[in-house]
Amino acid sequence: MKINVTGNEELPKIVCVHPLLGSSGGVLDILKDLKGEYCIIAPDMSAHGSDTEDFISAKEEAKTVIID
Repeated sequence: MKINVTGNEELPKIVCVHPLLGSSGGVLDILKDLKGEYCIIAPDMSAHGSDTEDFISAKEEAKTVIID
């Protein structure tokens, strides 16, 4: 999973996960006007968009973002 961040990281954050077969590019394009007011975090799941890793499962993707 590749995490894409745009906007000021000091501002409130919006996390957007793209739909199946999508990528963060679509999410970031829709929300581009908000980057002056928010920090937008849009991950590309494995094998989607800018990520080149193999997609194994949603459970494996979740392990990437869960902090113990």
